[in-house]
Formats: sequence, C-alpha cells, structure tokens
Amino acid sequence: MTPTNFTESKLDQFFDILSINKDQTNHNLIFVSTMEARKYPIYGVQWHPEKNQFEYVLNAKHENTPHHYNAIIISQYMANFFVNESRKNNNRFPDIEKESQALIYNYNPQYTGRKSSSSFEQIYVFSSANSNL
Repeated sequence: MTPTNFTESKLDQFFDILSINKDQTNHNLIFVSTMEARKYPIYGVQWHPEKNQFEYVLNAKHENTPHHYNAIIISQYMANFFVNESRKNNNRFPDIEKESQALIYNYNPQYTGRKSSSSFEQIYVFSSANSNL
C-alpha cells in the first residue's frame, strides 16, 4: 500500500506509518512497510523481521537478505519487542491439551531452500483438514 492509498483509505486515522520502502520489482514504488496503531498494541509489517537470523536462501531473486551484525541485532530486537507485546494479552488456552494441539511442533516444515521459486528455506503447509485452529 502506498502512503497515498494509506491516507485515502483512512488508515491514517487508526495507524501511524513507522517505515516505508521501495519495491525493487515495481519501478521503485514506495510502500508502507511498518505501521503501528495509535491506541492499541497492533502492528503491521510488510517484511520479515525473523528472516535475517534464519534464512540463507541464495538465488537469483532473493540473494539480498543481510546477515551482518546490525541486521541480526534488529531482528533480535523485533523478536523481543513482539514477544513482550504479546505478553500483555491475558488470553490463555483453557487447558494444556488444547494448547498442545495448537503448537507449530505438530507440523512438519518443508525444505524449499534449493527451489528458485521460494524465498524461504522452510515453509509450513496447512490444510483445513489437519488444522487444529
């Protein structure tokens, strides 16, 4: 979403823009990459804060994931920030069994690192038939 579309759709009444970026595949189109709700702990990101630490795919389309010191530090900062924000929520599973059924560890990631069509090393594929959510 461009900053102009952000304002025209009145999202600026609920969110503040924290960052913008240029889309490298669309003639440097400027887009909103991070936003924060003004009154609530709601955030939106159009980037992957975790990717710098955990993704090492090198292919023609996605070879620019930085792994230098500052890239890792910001990735760790964002992880800590989002986890601390989620701790503010007092909702809980009704019991340990329901919680256990919802864990990501119940699913097997698929390795995609050598496929040129993917920008991720691993993905999870969920179908409605095996979803516990």
